[in-house]
Amino acid sequence: DSAFLDHVPYPARCLGTLRTTLKAHGFTLAPRSLKEQGLVDLAAHPFERRWAGAIFLEIESGRLVEEFREIGLPLVSMDFDLYRAAVPSVTFANLGAGFLAAKHLLAQGHRRIVFVRKVYSGLRARSRIGSHMPLDPVSDDRMRGCQLALQEAGLQPLFLEKREPLEKENLHALFARRDAPTAAIADNGLAADLAAALAELGYAVPADVSLVGIGAGCAASNASPGLASIRLDYEGLGREAARLFLETLEGAPPRRVVLPVRLD
Repeated sequence: DSAFLDHVPYPARCLGTLRTTLKAHGFTLAPRSLKEQGLVDLAAHPFERRWAGAIFLEIESGRLVEEFREIGLPLVSMDFDLYRAAVPSVTFANLGAGFLAAKHLLAQGHRRIVFVRKVYSGLRARSRIGSHMPLDPVSDDRMRGCQLALQEAGLQPLFLEKREPLEKENLHALFARRDAPTAAIADNGLAADLAAALAELGYAVPADVSLVGIGAGCAASNASPGLASIRLDYEGLGREAARLFLETLEGAPPRRVVLPVRLD
């Protein structure tokens, strides 16, 4: 919704850079939420608002892509790869993020590592990674990167799918086992929640459980000194999206930009 777009660190940071870059070229960014406005209304009246184009943020709706294409609006995708649909896209190196997180923990001597991610009830049955249902392509790539790093070391990862709220019973059962994980990778802003839940169960980070966060929640590492993080360049996401948009207006062919990630 609009509050999420304007006030949450992600996506506010990438939208801020996007807005500034577009403004320097004479364009005004007008964020719209699908939750509030809906698919049909968003695509139905673009010319009444004199839109120059559309920049999607984390949207994987093939229907919406086709609707905007039919009315001739230039498109760019942020944080979701629509390049195969001939839409210029800027994404993060999500496979590399999971791989880097796992390699960091392996280098510390950990051999039992759990990957924790959110469950979204609306995303089901598109594909499978092992026996685990995917949540979204971004999370899938990060999980696959973790899986590749552990398999390279001759190990198999554990997976914990989080619902709202974080089920402490599941955490307790997982970390009370004789072969309990000694480390965790927390995806999509779960790091702070996971660290707090572990603390309530009597586990200290990193003394008892080492924790690496990926993505939007990594700002929490400032408040949790023991939390390592895979940093994503959200400002760069907005800047590159603006660049792709300007290129598209000039008739350039679609291209994909993959932003590197780093461990902090």
